[in-house]
Amino acid sequence: MALGAAFRLKGRQSFAKFYESASIYRTDGMVLKVASGEKDKKHFAVAVHRKAGSAVRRNRVRRILTEWVRTHLDSFRAGFDYLVIVPASYKSCESETDLLVERLSQLARKAFDESDAA
Repeated sequence: MALGAAFRLKGRQSFAKFYESASIYRTDGMVLKVASGEKDKKHFAVAVHRKAGSAVRRNRVRRILTEWVRTHLDSFRAGFDYLVIVPASYKSCESETDLLVERLSQLARKAFDESDAA
């Protein structure tokens, strides 16, 4: 099942506004950018660098991460936009799904912990 259209970050203007004010959280092989967005709404996007593998591999990574976000929507705060970036340095492994989900959950916890401290 896909992430609903109401939760997707899309459009050139949305991304331009997003990049102006985004906070960056990094872990090995993944980046999470978080920016304030519309009140009481949350939007998501997943970007996988072209050099991270073939189109089949990139789409698989995108589907895995999007599905994890969809199943954990309640753990993300409303009023923010989220962009998950998988860089070119990403190397797939046999436990790809577990590794991707673990890294994304680490980044989400890190982002929420820092926003709670502020």
